Amino acid sequence: MFLYQIQNKKGHYTVNFTTLKQIRQHIYDSFERGADVLFNLCDTLLCEDRARSLPELSLSPHFERQ
Repeated sequence: MFLYQIQNKKGHYTVNFTTLKQIRQHIYDSFERGADVLFNLCDTLLCEDRARSLPELSLSPHFERQ
């Protein structure tokens, strides 16, 4: 698991970035074509809460490929 709770600070979490990087790499590797664009869209989807369609999502400031 890439999130785990710190025992001495209730409610605080830390991230195992190595595991998170591995998960992101597996997702990236799963795309057969256009991996850079698709992965960038996935990242934007996680950050954007107002877009209602893919064209709106691609206009987000979080989407690097404008």
